[in-house]
Amino acid sequence: MKFRGLFSVVFFALISVSALKPFIMDPAEIFSHHRTSRDYIAQLEFDYIETYSFQRGGKYDEFAIELPRLMMLPNPTAEERQKINTLRKEQNIFQRENGFLFASNRQLNKSAAPIGRFSKDAPEAIALLEALNIEAMKVYHWMCWPVYRDAIVFYKASGEIISVLHICFGCDHMTLGSNKDIIADNRCYEALRGIFLEIGHPIQPR
Repeated sequence: MKFRGLFSVVFFALISVSALKPFIMDPAEIFSHHRTSRDYIAQLEFDYIETYSFQRGGKYDEFAIELPRLMMLPNPTAEERQKINTLRKEQNIFQRENGFLFASNRQLNKSAAPIGRFSKDAPEAIALLEALNIEAMKVYHWMCWPVYRDAIVFYKASGEIISVLHICFGCDHMTLGSNKDIIADNRCYEALRGIFLEIGHPIQPR
């Protein structure tokens, strides 16, 4: 038991240290498996967008702050070990049920809060598209698990959802859903971060 606990702490410490410095992925390798943000928006035909903030505060902050702190303890007490196990179990449940903006039954994530709504011709929408249109030349891969806290929903005029783009600014990662990652340049994330902050998304510094 002690060995397993030590292994978990050491493993997490290595991952945490690695996460401080991303490595640059080879575009030739990743493009064969995933679409780029430029390819993604090129096929989108929409009339308006909505942006959402979700998975922030409450339990989500416990997973992001308290769990790593406990796992880094060199000699956790029995109570702290129990807390680690409890948070891990809760985190697995939350990730299965609340990992994306919409559940499989199309129900909106309970933590979701709409931030902005813009027509496709609005300056905010144009700026977002320009950011996503940046060619993916320098693609960083942070050694951490993405937690999607921001999203863009693309709609037809009728209100039909065309696509939902989930963004994790903690590790520069985008996805449309399970196994549907979108590859983007580092400059794209920097531009998106600035736009989202101006819109009103409560994005924390990395």
